[in-house]
Amino acid sequence: KFIIRGDENIKRHAEEIYKYLSKDFIKKMTDKIDKNKKYTSDHYLFDKPKFQIDLYPYLDDQIKKIIIKIVLDKKIIEMSSQYLGVMPILGKISLNLNIPKHGSEERGSMLWHKDDFGFKTVDFFIPIDEVTKLNGPLHYVKKFNNLGVFHKYTNIIKNPKKGERNKINISEFKSKVSDNDIGVFTGDKGDFLMIDSFSVYHRGGFCEKNNRLMLRISFHTPDSIDMIDKINLDNNFRYFFEINKNDNHLSFFEKHILFYRPKILY
Repeated sequence: KFIIRGDENIKRHAEEIYKYLSKDFIKKMTDKIDKNKKYTSDHYLFDKPKFQIDLYPYLDDQIKKIIIKIVLDKKIIEMSSQYLGVMPILGKISLNLNIPKHGSEERGSMLWHKDDFGFKTVDFFIPIDEVTKLNGPLHYVKKFNNLGVFHKYTNIIKNPKKGERNKINISEFKSKVSDNDIGVFTGDKGDFLMIDSFSVYHRGGFCEKNNRLMLRISFHTPDSIDMIDKINLDNNFRYFFEINKNDNHLSFFEKHILFYRPKILY
């Protein structure tokens, strides 16, 4: 876990993204959250209010370009490479809007969990608006564990529905980890938390008051099984089709981060 505050490049890009997200745009996205009731009875959100939407697919290309600049930021790549031990590949980009739901309780990703898709990963959580203790801060276990991804607590939810696998209720988790060993990430636009979500128990996104806007960028090692179905069609980058693998302006390292797939392993 590592928190960076006040990086000028990331802060500037976060401000640019925030200015684009007008009240009308956020209202349209909030309406989408309220209207999307397409959950089957075996999903944990069935008959419960949905609380989140990924805004990235609805963004203009101009804003996607800014997000790609963050992905390829020198400090972000250096921190990822040093932790993973190899040049990373991009696993995921999302710009999540979480909204308050009156009378609701913590559920799904708001409960304690690990994202168990591989051996090592690096996630950057970057607020696009101020994150406070009231609008869904990310909680994480501060104490280091040598077993990493292999360390699991046993008091998980029994007979889980979709979206609740390997989740631990907050009350149950308190019997395993003291409050002193739990960190809470709050911050201004452009601050960011670097965390290995495969190895570190975490939870977040429960808005008691006000919306939460959080950019999430995930990097993996090339052997991550989470990357198998995340293909780039016709040499175009899947998160921004204007970027092509054969573009001359891309450096060797940028092409590796955005496009590399180990064909033999896959």
